[in-house]
Amino acid sequence: MSSGNADGVRGLRVRTRVRVAFVLVAACALCAVVGGWSGRTHVLARRPELVRRAVPAGYPASDPVLSGQWYLAAVDAFGFWPVPAPSFEPVRVAVLDSGIDGSHPLFEGRVVGARSFVGGSPLVDEIGHGTMVAGEILAVAGERPDGQQTAAPVELLIGKVVGEDGTIDVGVEARAIRWAADQGARVINLSFGAPRDPSDRALDEYSPAEDAAVQYAYRKGALVVAPTGNCTDGCPYGFASYPAALSHVLAVSALAQDGTTPVFSNRDARRNDLAAPGVGIVSTFPVNLSMPGCSQAGYSLCASDPDYRKGDGTSFAAPLAAAAAALIDALRPTPTPGQVATILEHAADPVLGRGHNPQTGYGRLDIANALQALEKPLPMPNSPAGVIASTGVLRLTNQRNVIGATLDYYDDPLDVYAIRIHRGQLLTARITGEMAAGLTLILLAPPASNVQALSRRQQATDLATAAEPPTPALHYRVHTTGWYYLQVRATDGNSGAYRLLIRRS
Repeated sequence: MSSGNADGVRGLRVRTRVRVAFVLVAACALCAVVGGWSGRTHVLARRPELVRRAVPAGYPASDPVLSGQWYLAAVDAFGFWPVPAPSFEPVRVAVLDSGIDGSHPLFEGRVVGARSFVGGSPLVDEIGHGTMVAGEILAVAGERPDGQQTAAPVELLIGKVVGEDGTIDVGVEARAIRWAADQGARVINLSFGAPRDPSDRALDEYSPAEDAAVQYAYRKGALVVAPTGNCTDGCPYGFASYPAALSHVLAVSALAQDGTTPVFSNRDARRNDLAAPGVGIVSTFPVNLSMPGCSQAGYSLCASDPDYRKGDGTSFAAPLAAAAAALIDALRPTPTPGQVATILEHAADPVLGRGHNPQTGYGRLDIANALQALEKPLPMPNSPAGVIASTGVLRLTNQRNVIGATLDYYDDPLDVYAIRIHRGQLLTARITGEMAAGLTLILLAPPASNVQALSRRQQATDLATAAEPPTPALHYRVHTTGWYYLQVRATDGNSGAYRLLIRRS
């Protein structure tokens, strides 16, 4: 395993055979006053009385850990609330981790489903990592911002996946992801990672089972959020961990309190979507793992393990984005996971300048700005082709097809269409739309109907390629009857909508 690509406190890691993963996070019981709701509004109307504030009204200034939760203000967790707050339907958020301390007062009435995939009780946390992660999510999205005693926006699904040795078997992880999706999770937080090294396959621990489970969750309507991973030596490391590096996963890197990227936070030129606080994190912690006589027992400031007292790691950055995603889902009816991710990315504070960069992705998480963006129409969702491309293709049988779709160079850069073409027919394909000039059309004739081969160009014959701006067009007369594969690929950082016209004649 590459020591340069791990995740933990600073790292619980996961391996394809056995994965290890974790990063610290923390939240306070009183943080629950910050943001939850029940009942869903179909439109978040513009209101002149919308307020931006660092701390919600009624938030207890005497909270013993409030001063340590600098990260809440850094992501503007409380800066946007309608007055009075609307009603919301609860949103299920799955925390697949080391379990939680089910006896902690903050979690009372919050857990709607819990299962251990490794034995023992999911409501017993022998490590503390899962308790910190879950507490951080509730700190941002735990209760109504106006203090009304109605249902909170977040319902927790707890999946215990960490074995006795502190590692996570990838098969266990995959089963837990599918379980969470089947239980109705709209957000799934995976605060762990496994090494990724595209230059060395011996060190790269890509797991088809993990990938398939993530895509299953995505198709079921769940946004998977994961940390980019923590570097342990040879830092900074230039590749995000798995599962953060997989398609349709919101990958989150860490920021320090001064706004810089800590050296342990993995960079990635493509697979880093957002940055959020991941240094000096204070959150909930198992009471039985607290130091005897500590006045803040049940919070990480009292953790008997000094590494957890103020947690460092990308594992603690990811739950902040997961909580923000839950709030978006609570405020708007049934957005797709891709739409939620796009809102968060476009609303981010570009701390290093506009555009995408390896350190912070699109920028620092800005929850208030993301919620404000819900007053506008939702971004265009992925087409079915975009969803299917990771595990298969969209088969086209009509003589003429007109398809509207989207691509994202940093997360979903490839759509694949299967077309049955007869000998002598001429295939014409043309792309139009806002990002036509940034796309490439490629027609492939693979040796078998194996979509996985399409990602390995040496196993397929490239029959024709078109990438001429402003409207890439491809013309090819087929000499053998069969299924052909048309790829639409985003290049050079382009993202957005396109229109594909296909005709056989």
